[in-house]
Amino acid sequence: NYQPYRATQANGVGAALPAGTVRLYMKDSSGRAQFIGEDNIGHTPEGSDIKLNIGTAFDVTSLATMVSRVTPNDKTTVTEMEYLFRNARSEAVTVRFVQSGLSGEADFTKASLEPKKLNANAYEWSVPVPARGETKLTFTVRERQ
Repeated sequence: NYQPYRATQANGVGAALPAGTVRLYMKDSSGRAQFIGEDNIGHTPEGSDIKLNIGTAFDVTSLATMVSRVTPNDKTTVTEMEYLFRNARSEAVTVRFVQSGLSGEADFTKASLEPKKLNANAYEWSVPVPARGETKLTFTVRERQ
């Protein structure tokens, strides 16, 4: 579960960060700090984004299915994908899902949720999953070289 964070003065980090281990704590219902995870970072300049893998949820899962993939010509690939997100928790969650590794120009059609473009090769969705429920994300992506 990667959590984005920007090393800026407004976020309490007004300087570059040296490489090393980052430990994260969160206050519990009684106000005590509880360890929630750790990760290692490289040398990070001020103002840079940091991504920390703070653990893997075992009660929120996903299942990916490639429904179809066709190449109508030598410069185009059309892929239909389906992702099933399941939540065994007693509270609703929002899953940040990133589809990366896309090549060339990508167009999403028939998307059940609107994607947000992160960069030339990656898109992101915020997928709401109800408590003890599931949500299906479907889309078709046309990639042109």
